[in-house]
This record gives sequence, C-alpha cells and structure tokens, in this order.
Amino acid sequence: MTILEGNNLWSIVSGDEPKPTVVGSIPDWERREAKEKVLLCMSVKDNIIPHIRDCKTSKETWDTLKGLYETTNTNRILFLKTKLLSLKIEANESISNFISRVKYLSDKLGDIGEKVSNTDLVTIILNGLVQDYQIFVSSLAAREKPPSFDELTRILLQEEERMKNFNLGSSSSDLALVAKGKYP
Repeated sequence: MTILEGNNLWSIVSGDEPKPTVVGSIPDWERREAKEKVLLCMSVKDNIIPHIRDCKTSKETWDTLKGLYETTNTNRILFLKTKLLSLKIEANESISNFISRVKYLSDKLGDIGEKVSNTDLVTIILNGLVQDYQIFVSSLAAREKPPSFDELTRILLQEEERMKNFNLGSSSSDLALVAKGKYP
C-alpha cells in the first residue's frame, strides 16, 4: 500500500479514482493502472502469482491479495497467538532480532484486530530468553513496576552489549543494577 501511495496509484486500486470518461485523461489513467498492476505482481512471491494471474484490474488484484492475506478467522488468530507465545530466542540470535520476531507476530495479530498488550509483550520476551538471562529476568521481577516494551527493549539491548563486552564475567549485582536502571 505504501509503495502504491508513494507512486500516486493508491486511489485507483482503492476504487476512489474510477476510469475517467473524458477521452483525454483515459491514457494517463490506463498507464497508471498498468503500472499499479505491475507493482502488485512484482511485490508478491512466485507461488502467489497463480492466484492473481487472471485478475483484469489492479483493484481486482488487490482484492484477491487482501482476501489471501487478511483472513481474520479463528484459526489464523489461534495460530498466530500460539506461535507468539511459544517464541524462544535462538542460539546465537541477537536480542534485536528476537524482539523483531515478537513484534512482527504482535503486529500481525493487530492487523486482524487482536491487540497484544504491553504487559503480554514484556512477558513473552522475558519467557523467551535463554538461561544466560535468568538472573537478569529475576532482577527485573524485583522492580516495583515492570518495564514497558520499549524500556525492556532498551535494557535488553544494553544487557546484550554488556554480556558481549564482559563475556558474562560480571557479577550478579551488576545485573541487578542494570535491571533497576542504575547502569554500572
């Protein structure tokens, strides 16, 4: 959608700009319509092309893609929630990549009307961390108020950097200071 808006094409696919009836403006509209259809086709994976191959207009192509990807049925919601709740950080995966995976699934749920709360995001991230972070997680539990998603992200990125720099040679008290917002 963003690409289409950036190329002044979204109004055609959305149906807000129907094909003009004035002869002079038809070629411009048809050129934009063709460009839009090409952009849509180039934006999908090869396995999706059979679904949109026979679409006559960019609007029809968009509606078909929307139907394929914007399913809001119960199975889709359950699948995404289960996947989100079972996320674990992979061996040698960066914190930023792990948090991006959590955020991606959370956003997918939000796209279909299932909002994931800030508290749930924090819980999912903390539950998905490896054993190396358990002292850190325990020290966060000692806080009076749990961190927000953004604050947790910032703290975890700093902790990851600290762990890299010190090769886990720091004491538990350093972890507690990081969790309480007092950085060593």
